[in-house]
This record gives sequence, C-alpha cells and structure tokens, in this order.
Amino acid sequence: MATNMQEILSGGYFSLDEESGLRFRLRDTNWNDYGYYTLYSLVMQLPTKENFTIADMHIMNHEQKIKEKPVAHQGIVAFISNVASAEKLFLMLSSQQRLKLEEALHIRYDSSSVANNGAFRKSVCRNQTVVEFIYAQKRIRELMHSDIDVLTILNNHSEQICQLLSSLTKQS
Repeated sequence: MATNMQEILSGGYFSLDEESGLRFRLRDTNWNDYGYYTLYSLVMQLPTKENFTIADMHIMNHEQKIKEKPVAHQGIVAFISNVASAEKLFLMLSSQQRLKLEEALHIRYDSSSVANNGAFRKSVCRNQTVVEFIYAQKRIRELMHSDIDVLTILNNHSEQICQLLSSLTKQS
C-alpha cells in the first residue's frame, strides 16, 4: 500500500478506509498536452480484484516545466478533470471517502495559485477557457462536498435497483 504521494503518483495502491476493501491507484495516461504531462486516471479496485476507471484527474506541480511529470516534493495540485468524473465519484464513493480522496490527492477547486502556470493553461485548460474551468470546478466541488451518501443509498436498495435495471434492459 502506498504510504506517500510519490508512491501514489507512481501507481501505488492506497485506501480511503479499511472497511470497504476498496483500493485505489492513479494510472499515468502518459498523455502529452503540448509537452505537459498532467492527465491521470483514478482506478478503483474492488475486493474481487476487478478494476474500474472512475475519474480523470489533472495533477501538476506549481512550477511544472515542459516535458516534466509531477513529483510530490515540488508541491502537488490536483483537479478533477470534468463534471462527469465528479458525478462518478459522487455515485461510487461515500461522502467520507470523497473527503479522504480530496486530502490524499491534494484536490483543489481554485486555480488562482497556478493560473499563470503553462501546465495549467495548456494542459489542464486544454479544451476549455479558464472561465469554463472555474464554472466546472464550482459544480465539481458541490458534488465532492455533498453530505449526500449515494453509495449507501444504492447499497440499501440494491436488490430493487437490480430488478429495475434488469427490466429496463429487457425492454431495450
């Protein structure tokens, strides 16, 4: 199990709680945005060892240079890449797990400390304006900080939900 941020950045598994049996890791996509490497996938491993990619993340350093990958000792800043990723985290993690994930990965919702950084401008905001990014981060923060625990609700009603989904897929 990863014990520090550099091990997590290198793909080491980490846990958000002991009870769930879930393990998580970051997978470096090795995606190059104009020379900047910031895109990671958050992978959740179930107790059955089955892996699911549940979110895309942009992880960078405050002073990240072109052709560098982020390193823990240079100050990590992470952003959830899009609202769809935050929605999956909202559905698949408890409210406590979401807060622990935020802490473990140094997730931020305010870009002011990195707004002039090339990695932020060219990679994190690659497909959006800074205004669009700020607007999306506001919604992402709302989802991540919600005290609604969808995971527990789904678990409490899983049998009925499975029946419903089965019926809906038979109709298609």
